[in-house]
Amino acid sequence: MAALRVSLVTLSDFAVRTASTAALAPMILFIVWIGEWVFFLLLLTSIVLLASEWNRLTGGSGAAFSNMTFVVLAGGSLASAWFFGYIEALVVVAAAVGVEALLAWRKKRNVPFAAFGPIYIIVPLLALMWLRGQPVVGIGSVVWLFLVVWSTDIFAYLIGGTLHSAKLAPSISPGKTWAGLIGGVTCAGLAGGIAGAYLLSIEAFVFETWSTGIQLGIFIGVTAQIGDLGESWLKRLRMLKDSGRIIPGHGGLLDRVDGLMTSAPMMAVLVWVVG
Repeated sequence: MAALRVSLVTLSDFAVRTASTAALAPMILFIVWIGEWVFFLLLLTSIVLLASEWNRLTGGSGAAFSNMTFVVLAGGSLASAWFFGYIEALVVVAAAVGVEALLAWRKKRNVPFAAFGPIYIIVPLLALMWLRGQPVVGIGSVVWLFLVVWSTDIFAYLIGGTLHSAKLAPSISPGKTWAGLIGGVTCAGLAGGIAGAYLLSIEAFVFETWSTGIQLGIFIGVTAQIGDLGESWLKRLRMLKDSGRIIPGHGGLLDRVDGLMTSAPMMAVLVWVVG
């Protein structure tokens, strides 16, 4: 009976998550399709939410614009990439690391976490901007990445919650299981292969075969799961259930994109190497 109750709770939560995803995903994909300044504004908006949630996870209040210095520097990095180039953007990231470390030291907060924040928050968004800006394959690369990360996230939660296997990392995230990891990564591979095959048919995929899409889907799925575990570890340290409460069924924006934060830079590197 206990296992049945857990499964029913999982399915109920899964229904809320699915409804949230169904409402948000088409809008996100539409913005990716439009690209240009609309996608840029989406990333800038994300900065405000992610910066406040990161501030909460590292000991701050978590209120909107609670760390205006971070918001300004992060937005400045994206603007530098947009108007000048990615070398200039990374210089701003380096400046943000130094400023955040100094502010944390003055406020007697965790300096390493504060210094890591600009890297963790800004670099993935720069990677997404760079990916979307690639000629011909840019839109396909971002859409493929989103579909793979969403697949591993959704099915890891569903399979892990319904098949009661051994815990993956109980000291970090008691709810995650090996069944969820394997199921989520497997579904990521399937999504990568299917999406890759379609994108190849319209010549919008940077990789050469759909089977490569499966392999890369598995790799990105594992990377996304590592990002999920990393954020869970940080929440465990701060004794928080969610990074925020902006998305029903998901918590904060960072809870929804934690896998993307680790997989977007990896995807950018793969596309850069192949391209």
